[in-house]
Amino acid sequence: MSVHSWLSATAPKTVTPKTPSPKPYPCVTKIPHPTDSRYPRPATPIYTQSSNLSPLTTCPAQPVTENSTVTMKAQFFYLVTFLFLPIFSTAAGPRGPLVGGWQPIKNVKDPHVKEIGEFAVSEYNKASSASLKFQNVVKGETQVVSGTNYRLVVVAKDGGVTKNYQAIVWEKPWENFKKLTSFTPVEA
Repeated sequence: MSVHSWLSATAPKTVTPKTPSPKPYPCVTKIPHPTDSRYPRPATPIYTQSSNLSPLTTCPAQPVTENSTVTMKAQFFYLVTFLFLPIFSTAAGPRGPLVGGWQPIKNVKDPHVKEIGEFAVSEYNKASSASLKFQNVVKGETQVVSGTNYRLVVVAKDGGVTKNYQAIVWEKPWENFKKLTSFTPVEA
């Protein structure tokens, strides 16, 4: 026996195993239970054109029928309804106060509101050399900003004449800060 034939006879043979080709899976939209007699089993399974289907591969698209079109329209209607329902229900519901908007002051006789009104008249007198005398606050609103804006209608006497003025005061109580930003006469 020659060396070559002996080496080829004793050397391990490399065999490429044959991999079985994947079996095609039937394209079934509803898989009935094997014991359910309501669904007749087809005599032969229905296969798609491709023989490389895996269990995760979907079946080819089914033709669109009138019944499936109605179903798609209903699904689209439900989708649109449920997407926009929260928007319309929020818009139609009761509205709370706007963030950053003016809110009416419920008690204009509150000592702090009176203090803000007195401050407004005092600052106006300093800036304009007027001699107004604070009487009371008729109405007011607040606005939350970096602090609080007070928009008050105050009654003040100018000599012997009583007039109404609109004063806007910006207050930051944590900094002990108050500033008169506007003071104008208004009609009663």
